[in-house]
Amino acid sequence: LRARFEVSDMLGEGAYGSVALARDKRTGEPRAVKRIRQVFRSEPFATVTLRELRLLRLLSHPNIVGLHGVATVESTLFLVLDYMDTGDLSCLLRGTLPGWHARAIMAQTLSAVAHLHSWSILHRDLKPANILCHSSGIVKLGDFGMARETPHEPQPPSSWATPPVDDDYADEAEEGESVAAP
Repeated sequence: LRARFEVSDMLGEGAYGSVALARDKRTGEPRAVKRIRQVFRSEPFATVTLRELRLLRLLSHPNIVGLHGVATVESTLFLVLDYMDTGDLSCLLRGTLPGWHARAIMAQTLSAVAHLHSWSILHRDLKPANILCHSSGIVKLGDFGMARETPHEPQPPSSWATPPVDDDYADEAEEGESVAAP
């Protein structure tokens, strides 16, 4: 990892790891390196981490954070990701966001969600902290630890999808009469 990336600044730190800014020595591109300590400390934690890694490897979309490399050193996992220089959406929401900018962010976010859904994946953790922003205006959805794949076959509609029918109104409607709401 050190042979290919030059780490410069710490971007953030959490309970399980940290994110640092790095430069790819081959391409000169800035990248975010997410360090996850003791990735196999527990089965549930390892499952979440490996699920996120698998989904990032599977998905390729301009509005989903890209995975550019993976490395392990002992029990620490390193993920090399797209670097988004503006931070996350919560940073932008601290100020006034013009309507056109909000619409652009929403369109890109919905594009990412539509792509996930086309793969039968639910993100399950959409929030400003997981929508990463770049000064170029691009936003990318990140943090797939809570994401789940759903069955690929169509699911039957649930009972709440069909409105209940009042038998009295149903009889009138069958007879061809107009039905007014009570």
